[in-house]
Parts: sequence; structure tokens; C-alpha cells
Amino acid sequence: MKPINDSLNQLVNKKDFKARLEALRNSILSNPEVKTFLQEHRHELDEQMVDRGLMKMHEFIDQSKCCDKCPSLQSCVNMVKGYHPQLVVKGRNIDVKKVPVLMLDDLGAESVTSWMRDDVLGTILQFRMLENLPTFFSSNLNFKELQHHLTYTQRGEQEELKAARVMERIKSLAIPVEMNGENKRNR
Repeated sequence: MKPINDSLNQLVNKKDFKARLEALRNSILSNPEVKTFLQEHRHELDEQMVDRGLMKMHEFIDQSKCCDKCPSLQSCVNMVKGYHPQLVVKGRNIDVKKVPVLMLDDLGAESVTSWMRDDVLGTILQFRMLENLPTFFSSNLNFKELQHHLTYTQRGEQEELKAARVMERIKSLAIPVEMNGENKRNR
């Protein structure tokens, strides 16, 4: 078995790898929002910081879909509707600013796909739980009903264990508060 360093060196030394890496670098650095950020922070940044921050800037570009061009929140194309990330300088590194407070509205009203539940919602909840960030939920469902909702995908698959994992994260982040009263939308 070859040592992993040999394999990595072979990959890095390929001519097309270097060309693709340089094309990706140029694409990141030519993004208008990244260019503005780099210009605004030019006195804080050096070339090494920019090179180390390329992946964070790439993450920023992937998450940012120009919310100023969205006609409404419902038509927002971002993974988390209405979320527009920000680049920040932290010490000697470029980072994507974390949202200090997150509100997940009407949880349980959406159709459940395995990808949405496990890769999107589960990942967001895990991160917020580990970082101890405040997260608020609203739902017309109690915990038991929400777990049932998350158990069944829109294809009819029953995935109790995966739903339970997401619910454990929700329970660790939330204290249920039942709110009763007149529906103000019917006025």
C-alpha cells in the first residue's frame, strides 16, 4: 500500500490540477462581493491570509445568491431562505460570519425528503448545538407530531432512527412553549 503523501503529491503535481486550482482561485477572487471585501480589508490582509481564506470565500460564494435581487422571501434561492452570509476577518483568517440567532419558522409544514431532514436540517441543528447558538422554532406540531412528520419522507419511506436523531437536536436546542389564541389571519 502506498503512503497517502505519495498519492497527494501525485495529485498536486498533475498539470491539470494546478490549472484547475488556479482557475478556481481566479473565479473566487473575481467575485464582485469578494473583491469588495478584499478591497475594504486590504490593510488587514496579506497574500497568505487571502490564500488560506480561499475555501471560506468559496463557501461564502456558494451560500450567497444575491438576496438583493430576490423579489420576495418565498422566491429566495438560498439554502436557508433570507440568509445572506458575510465575510469577516478573524485574527489572521478570513471566515464566514455565523448567524447569532436563527428562527426556523413553521417547522413541519414542509415536505420531508431524506436530504432536507438529514443533510440540511440535521447539519444546521448539529452546528448550532455544538456552537451553543440560540435557535428558535415555530410549529403547529408538538414534539411527538413533529417526530412523526420527520419520520416519513415524501416517497413514503419510514426512517424512525433518522427522525429521532433530528428530534434529539431540536429538543436540546428548544424549550416547548404552547401558544393558544385566536387565529389573527382569519380577520
